Amino acid sequence: MLLIFVYLSYTYAQHPVHGGGEYQQPAQVCISEMHYDQIRQQLYSAEQLLEAEGKLPPPKRTAQAQLSFPLRQSSTFNYPSFYAISNYVDHDINVNNQIRDFNCGTRSYDVASGYNHQGIDYFLWPFDNLMQARNQVEVVAAADGIILFKADGNDDLNCSFCTNCQWNAIYLRHNDGSVTWYGHLKKNSLTSKPIGSSVNRGEYLGVVGSSGISTAPHLHFEVYRSSTYNRSNLIDPYAGPCNQLNGTVSWWDVQPAYYEPRIVRIQTQSAQTLFNTCPIPEVSYEAQEVVQGQTVYFTAYYADQQPATTAEWLITRPDNSVFRSWTQTLNNYYNASWWWWSYTIPSTAPTGEWKFSVKLQGKTVVYPFRVTTSTTTADVQGKRLIIYPNPFNQEFIVDHEKALSDAFLRLTDMAGRTIWVKRITPAGIAPLRIDARNLQIGSYLLTIEQNGKIISRKTVIKK
Repeated sequence: MLLIFVYLSYTYAQHPVHGGGEYQQPAQVCISEMHYDQIRQQLYSAEQLLEAEGKLPPPKRTAQAQLSFPLRQSSTFNYPSFYAISNYVDHDINVNNQIRDFNCGTRSYDVASGYNHQGIDYFLWPFDNLMQARNQVEVVAAADGIILFKADGNDDLNCSFCTNCQWNAIYLRHNDGSVTWYGHLKKNSLTSKPIGSSVNRGEYLGVVGSSGISTAPHLHFEVYRSSTYNRSNLIDPYAGPCNQLNGTVSWWDVQPAYYEPRIVRIQTQSAQTLFNTCPIPEVSYEAQEVVQGQTVYFTAYYADQQPATTAEWLITRPDNSVFRSWTQTLNNYYNASWWWWSYTIPSTAPTGEWKFSVKLQGKTVVYPFRVTTSTTTADVQGKRLIIYPNPFNQEFIVDHEKALSDAFLRLTDMAGRTIWVKRITPAGIAPLRIDARNLQIGSYLLTIEQNGKIISRKTVIKK
């Protein structure tokens, strides 16, 4: 699965700067035919060994497995959502390069050899590489079962079509004899339970990654009726009019809709999101604390954006009075998209907790943020940014009470325009002299950014 960002920018009279765009997922093969053969042999051997050891009881055919959703966020995150779907199972097996998903749509792929996509691809959204680095999205068991086999230790930062790349994966056999596959997991993230162990529905299996034939972090979820892994036993959990495998019989305990239009995330940012080249994590520039006079990017990330719909955007002050409100008209279907408007918080704006909210498809998401005075040292997560002298003339010195790695030092003017960005060496930050002779007299904002988030911020003044 490959993610390509298409950027659009617009300027309206009521919105000085506005932009956004679509993420597209051109089809790529998740598992090669050679890899399928290897997996089948691994599973057959594992099954025979577990049966001989008495760890794999005969299946009970009396009840079909009912599947729950195979993903969840880790306990340290609470996004409104965290994924989008790029591919369903392809049911058109007769004609090359013809696609038909369970709902008679084309949200899938095949290749010239007639090889069809046999699973469901859930990709991380909106910050796929950053979310993988944070271990933000976990893979969980879709039903009670026994670990039939697992593969780990393979590179999980793949960004290209690599037929020889092996994935990290776990395979479960359920009480009815059906088998679920969970592929592309993050290296060394798989459950410590050994092969042959029992797991419960919803139990942790691993972290979403980009191992194997993968161009971005996603989960490939594949289901078989029994441990005969061929097309005749393949299951598409989604029931629908074009499902050629199990027809109108859904394997979900509650089947999700074909389209799930929703807000995945909203946030205030100090700049437009930087979607780096895979596998470098994105920089979201999330800024939940801003200063008077700062330009703020109010940003929303959608999944399954529907045409002919509207979104209502609202920014309110601490007293709940309206700072800005507007309506966004959506004209296209995008399975993943993002949009932003920038506004400058007035230098006389009230300090305290403001609210940014977006309403889409009848559901409202609220994101609180704080406005502080421009002279306040904004320390985040207890990490203090020290600058001296301030005000400065020829140069200033930057220090930080805690060593940092893989971070960036960014200087912007009070309109939000970047003056320069300096990368902090992996060894951490020591007192750093900044030559400021070329800066014009005025106020600037200095930030330290790490893992896509601002961790420290302070206003500096040239006299």
